Amino acid sequence: MIEYEDVLKELPPHVRMGRFAMFAFESVSRVTSWELEQADLIFEEVVKTKDLSVSAWIKKYSLDRQQCIDGVEFWLELRRVAEEIALEIILRWLERDGLDIEELPTNHNYVDWALFAESEEDEALWDIRANDPLLFGEICIETERITNAFVSGELKQN
Repeated sequence: MIEYEDVLKELPPHVRMGRFAMFAFESVSRVTSWELEQADLIFEEVVKTKDLSVSAWIKKYSLDRQQCIDGVEFWLELRRVAEEIALEIILRWLERDGLDIEELPTNHNYVDWALFAESEEDEALWDIRANDPLLFGEICIETERITNAFVSGELKQN
């Protein structure tokens, strides 16, 4: 199994900065779907907030604007894929397991536990977990975001 931290530390600095930018963006913006977001606008919003982790990376590695946008784009694309997979899993939990929306896991630890358990039954998810830890990590993040949106009523089940 490939470890998340091992893959993360091998990424170029602009891509690692993009990860910080995505987290900073989520802290100041309400994301309804990553399909609606654009990397350049995410980066501009983060620059306005003067997030220290992003600023430090830009300065430390002398990153230019386009490198930063490319780093955000890397994570944005990963989040888009993760969002789609997370939604499929959540809908499966609701249908297959007969869960009510209020029973969805919303706490980070419970979401991770549920996804680890799900990966034991789902060969495709297991393959992602074993071989693409960045995507699996983003699936965990997106599952938590989406389950919280369902439970809070921001997102309605169709």
